[in-house]
Amino acid sequence: GGGLRGESGTSRDIPDRRWIEEQLAASERRLALALESASLGLWDWHVPSGWVSFDVQWAGMLGLTPDEIEPTLESWESRINPADWPIIRASLEPHLRGETPRYVCEHRLRHKDGHWVWVLASGTVIERDEEGAPLRVVGIHQDISARKSLEERLVQQATSDPLTGLANRRYFDAALGNELARVRRKVGQAAVALLDLDHFKRINDRWGHAAGDEVLKHFTRLVGERLRDSDMFARLGGEEFAILLPGVDLIGAFRTAERLRRAVADSPARGDFGEIPISVSIGVAVLRGGDTGSAEALARADQALYRAKDGGRNRTMMEQDTAEQPFSAALAQTTAQREDGKR
Repeated sequence: GGGLRGESGTSRDIPDRRWIEEQLAASERRLALALESASLGLWDWHVPSGWVSFDVQWAGMLGLTPDEIEPTLESWESRINPADWPIIRASLEPHLRGETPRYVCEHRLRHKDGHWVWVLASGTVIERDEEGAPLRVVGIHQDISARKSLEERLVQQATSDPLTGLANRRYFDAALGNELARVRRKVGQAAVALLDLDHFKRINDRWGHAAGDEVLKHFTRLVGERLRDSDMFARLGGEEFAILLPGVDLIGAFRTAERLRRAVADSPARGDFGEIPISVSIGVAVLRGGDTGSAEALARADQALYRAKDGGRNRTMMEQDTAEQPFSAALAQTTAQREDGKR
């Protein structure tokens, strides 16, 4: 009888094992399907040896097959954007030490074609040795390139002018505020210039708004090519523009503005509409440590701009403050006006 019991026990064992194996296989298929549908790539890192396995989905994100990737930590690291290492280490190292429940960060990996793929990386140490050192880390990578692209477009829309691509008023005001804070801390000096295209309404009325848009783009290119990388050029609205000039005093700002004004006067806009002569009036002012806000420097530049327009347009004027305005600045302004009279 014992033999029969043994046989019946074995006969029950075999279907049980097969059933378990089928369930495991089905579970793995469901996991693979879930990872695939969620665009999740799986990685498994054996820390002591540096061996890392990558699944088909992970490799596919980079335009590869698993056979094309060496199963090593180096092959993974070599694809990471160098600029992203600080953010990776800031999340990964505390987790490996056991200080955080998981590793999570966003970084870029190089695609087979050469472009960068943004991924959301998430992982957890699932095995440690007796001393608590990590032995095995398992995690996922999710392709978030589409979201990052959308974020960049939204930032672009929020901070720039759609026609010219220049900074918009909100972004310029924020930069001006930051620069004023630096001036207050006596880290440096800075100036601001307000520019207004002369008689722009006449251009729109005579040649049409499409030509007006081309004039604005021509003006943007003309001025932009003559500025330093550190300068910020912005369109405040309509035909009003502004330039933030870090590290520049009143004389330097005036000279820059004059150079730009002459370049504009010497370069008419050309297109299907023919040739349109353009000129610009400019007012410049410096940021002062005593200013309570960036609006004060803008108001001084605006007053100077008003005087430039009132004086006949196509000229540059500096803020008026006889107590602070050095003799050389006043002389520079007089000389410029005299030169204009000869033109």
